[in-house]
Amino acid sequence: MSADGTEIAYERSGSGPAVVLVASAPADRSDTVKLAALLTEHFTVVDYDRRGRGASGDADAYAVDREIEDIAARVDQVGASENTSRFRLDPHVA
Repeated sequence: MSADGTEIAYERSGSGPAVVLVASAPADRSDTVKLAALLTEHFTVVDYDRRGRGASGDADAYAVDREIEDIAARVDQVGASENTSRFRLDPHVA
């Protein structure tokens, strides 16, 4: 569930340091399922559908702040802290 009450669908798998996968703008978690499977041997992976995509609900109006809140909620679910290492992977570059 998101901060504004929108249902956010996700899958959690594996164990180890936390990794939250965020699919590209038009995609849902089906685009990152293979990557998630590879990472679960060494990481706790949260793979989710961004709001308005896949099995997640939609909000009345799009807002970047809601997207950030959704990511923060997934990070909280895996117990990651501010000291957790961060990295970025951009599989789709225009």
